[in-house]
Amino acid sequence: MALLIKYRNERPRHFCEVELRSGERVAVTVDGDGIIIERHGSSDTSHNTLFRGGPDAIAEICGALVSNAAASNASRGRMTPLDIILAAVVALGSAAKVRKAFREASAIIAEHRKKKMTRSAM
Repeated sequence: MALLIKYRNERPRHFCEVELRSGERVAVTVDGDGIIIERHGSSDTSHNTLFRGGPDAIAEICGALVSNAAASNASRGRMTPLDIILAAVVALGSAAKVRKAFREASAIIAEHRKKKMTRSAM
């Protein structure tokens, strides 16, 4: 089970820190520049960035993670991008899985954009 350590879901900077079931501490920051997911180091591990993405990446990742009903709730202020990303991070359970999942999602988004631009150029 994950332990929520810090949570601030207010503008301009949304931030949380959670201890995952793996024992690793992960911080998520969402602001106008996009998203940063970091693993906070302990005495035997180093601090490093697991994922960094711009505003478009966060929008597309969040959109892919929620259903239409959840997206509707988010637009009414019941759910924010921080909430959506936090839920995914906790579900993944380890820093390595978070890094892998978000990097793969980013690659899929980039490929999708590339195909879309190629089709529109034809």
